[in-house]
Amino acid sequence: MIAARQPAPPNFPTGQPQGSPPSGPPRARPERPVAEWKFIAFLLAHAPAAVLMKQMPMLGTAHALGTLLVGLVLCFAGRRFDRVAAWGAYVAGAEVIWRMTKADVFWEYGKYATALVFFIAIIRLPRFKFTALPALYFVALLPSAIPTFSSEDWYTSRRYLSGGLSGPLSLMVCAYFFSGLKLTVRQLHRVLVALVAPVFGLAGILAYSLRTATDLQFTSASNMAASGGFGPNQVSATLGLGLLVAFLIYVHEDSRGHLRRLMIGGMVWFAAQSALTFSRTGLYLGIGGIVLASLFHFQERRARMKIIVLALLLGAGTVFVILPRLDAFTGGALTKRFSDTDLTNRDHIVMEDVRIFLEHPLIGVGVGQGKEHREGGAAEHTEFSRLLAEHGLMGLLAFLCFLGMLVGNLRRARSNQARALVVGTMGWSVGFMLGTSMRLVAPSFMLGLSFVTLLTLKQTPPTARLPKPKG
Repeated sequence: MIAARQPAPPNFPTGQPQGSPPSGPPRARPERPVAEWKFIAFLLAHAPAAVLMKQMPMLGTAHALGTLLVGLVLCFAGRRFDRVAAWGAYVAGAEVIWRMTKADVFWEYGKYATALVFFIAIIRLPRFKFTALPALYFVALLPSAIPTFSSEDWYTSRRYLSGGLSGPLSLMVCAYFFSGLKLTVRQLHRVLVALVAPVFGLAGILAYSLRTATDLQFTSASNMAASGGFGPNQVSATLGLGLLVAFLIYVHEDSRGHLRRLMIGGMVWFAAQSALTFSRTGLYLGIGGIVLASLFHFQERRARMKIIVLALLLGAGTVFVILPRLDAFTGGALTKRFSDTDLTNRDHIVMEDVRIFLEHPLIGVGVGQGKEHREGGAAEHTEFSRLLAEHGLMGLLAFLCFLGMLVGNLRRARSNQARALVVGTMGWSVGFMLGTSMRLVAPSFMLGLSFVTLLTLKQTPPTARLPKPKG
């Protein structure tokens, strides 16, 4: 008897169909491991490329538009949705570079580009999993557009709505995209590499800015010169994201030899550049995400040894080499800055948001209107208190939906690697939203990534299993 040929599982969106079978789902095409030197070249090339974009804004514009074009091509040209996920990761890492280099695209470009490409991918996904919480989270925020339109002209209302709702919109779309996606551990590795590559570019810009600065002074406040002339909070947070992702790549089973050593160097570089911005948020977020992910990675024998070696190397290097040199470079200001426990007025802004909520409990004061009602006209920094002030009880409902999504994702994670990914991404994202609201697409993407189904070796179709890369 001749055994029947078994097709790949129907909802495994990795690889394109081989030929045109008359019936049944397509088989997953085996993926060849990417040579280590290609990963390394891809990562390191971003540092000089980003510096050129800083010097020539038209290159930044071309890069931003070209990136969107690549995302659309990936959506329509095939069914490799793991590559679409890697594209979204790249956008999450590159958004600050586009803003910093003054690329000629609108301010929320990264959020809307991600939402557009992922929405098209959702339509084409063979497996779409609808859950109510992401949609309810976003829909609950819409009624607060009414007071905004009632009190502002069309142009101002549109700007306020774009700034206040683009983050939740991208979060909802990212959640639905990753809910329908299954990734092997090798595909996750490529997604992480795609995210950290632009962070190497960002670090390159900052290093160049420090070297060419003519009047560099460090005080007790965030340093614009060390931030490449752009917002230190966003720059520092993106470097912290790179720190976390570099760690996840380092402990990943596909990382070997030179790539692993490059990730160690990247962690040191990102942490040092983040510290020099004097915006403490990014360093705290990166280290916090690493600690959370390590709680589960430490339960795996191979990952445990990597973490111990990394902790010893970085701990000794930081105490005896890196920190003393950075402190000497800043004239002792670095130690004073990180010894300061002041919340830089964020606690006052949260209390103002609570006061506004109590005065306007139903649907809040309207999207984007919180700044006009806060004492001193302070901008929002904490997303969760902003939800209360600008959206009232509907914002509270959205917050409860948000918590439900976090709990559900953690409960669905089955392996230690999946749990490490979930708690690391969620921890970084929640921390970002506590300190920097949703000014970037990165927290939306990282929270969306926590919805992904991470396949173990037993769950991976045989056609997608390959030996580990050498080197």
